[in-house]
Amino acid sequence: MSCNHASTPTEGNLKLVKNKYDELVDPTLFKQIIGSLRYMSNNGPNIAYVVGIISRFMSEPRSSHQLVAKRVMRYINVTLGYGILFPTNVNGVTTNLIAYSDAD
Repeated sequence: MSCNHASTPTEGNLKLVKNKYDELVDPTLFKQIIGSLRYMSNNGPNIAYVVGIISRFMSEPRSSHQLVAKRVMRYINVTLGYGILFPTNVNGVTTNLIAYSDAD
């Protein structure tokens, strides 16, 4: 909980590659982190893209891949309290919310 904050889930123009010279990390821990992030991406679509990218490296995770996963976790830590509040009654006026979605 007491970590540096990250204002975005990933760096701009991030390119992850299978670098055989990078240090290997514990694959079990990496898979647990990615599994948790994939679960969280169902409720937080802002992290879905980067989690999909890091998921490609689950067979041989390297330290650079783990650093990206840690950055996503730092971003989530900062944005836990974010949300949109739609008050139902402001100054005696009831608010109706109408939403549209395009499934294409």
